[in-house]
Amino acid sequence: MDRLKRARWRSAVLAIGLFGCSAVLGPRPTYRVVSAAPIGPLLDVRLESAARAAAGASDAKQSLLFPNTDECRGLFEAEAEVEYLPGAPTGSARRNERTCGAVGIVSLREWRDRRGRPSRRKMGADRAQAVYRIVFEHEDVAIVRGRFPLAGRIGWSGGEDALALIPRTDGCSEVLQRQISSMEYRDAGPIALLLVSAKGCPLEGFARVVPELRDR
Repeated sequence: MDRLKRARWRSAVLAIGLFGCSAVLGPRPTYRVVSAAPIGPLLDVRLESAARAAAGASDAKQSLLFPNTDECRGLFEAEAEVEYLPGAPTGSARRNERTCGAVGIVSLREWRDRRGRPSRRKMGADRAQAVYRIVFEHEDVAIVRGRFPLAGRIGWSGGEDALALIPRTDGCSEVLQRQISSMEYRDAGPIALLLVSAKGCPLEGFARVVPELRDR
């Protein structure tokens, strides 16, 4: 009986080892660089994988924020093919010998929908108070730094001290003029998270605090 148990244990260990090796050494999915747009110290990168889309995978699109550095800009050339390597907290991308780690996420609806719908009793809109300040202003979007307690509802774990992207629209003008707003999460529809205003102000992304904005 002891020999039989030992044989089964060895077989199980061998199977786990082989599975682990195949997972590590197997081909990584590649993504095409659709766009890479600078937003101050951040780079808004959109990736698509035709193979993942054909397989019906929920991660066929990756909308991520990277540091706006020479290394990352060189990696995300238009139409280039890159590997996306999932990992905590937001993964990284690689092409040839270059690697760039993501620092944030955009297209919050994609990230919400990837997590699946909540149970019926939890469906609806949740509210909490967000506190923030502007740390960078761009032509189309402002970067604010602060506390966004509902960020975890879409899978972003750094809501206690994060950068958030806010579009410079009529609906967001009053939000950008103040430093405290009600934050609302919606489990369905085109907007996942917003700061409440007369016309509504959707949040476009979250990022970790990058060195350029650490003292602001």
